[in-house]
Amino acid sequence: YVKDLVVAVGTLWLLSRLGTVSIRPRPLGKLSTVLQLGVVMATLVAPDLGRWRAGLPRVLLPALWWGVTGVAVASCVDYVVQGIRTYRASRP
Repeated sequence: YVKDLVVAVGTLWLLSRLGTVSIRPRPLGKLSTVLQLGVVMATLVAPDLGRWRAGLPRVLLPALWWGVTGVAVASCVDYVVQGIRTYRASRP
C-alpha cells in the first residue's frame, strides 16, 4: 500500500507542477495487483489448503508475501522513474 501512496503523492506533486498528468498502467503495477489479490485469496483458503496438504500454507503464504513485496517495490520504483521522466520531459 506504500506503493499506492507514493504514486498518489507523486501524481499530486506532478499535477501541482505541470497542471496535468497522464498515468498509464504499467506491467509491474498490474502484476503487483494480481499478486496482492492472490495473497488475499490464499489467506482466505489457507485452512482448506492445510487440510488438503499439511504445511502448504506455511510455505505458500510467506512465499506470496515476499513475492508481493518484491514486485510492489519494483513497481513503485518503476512509477517513480516514469514520474521523473514525465517531469523532465515537460521542462524546457
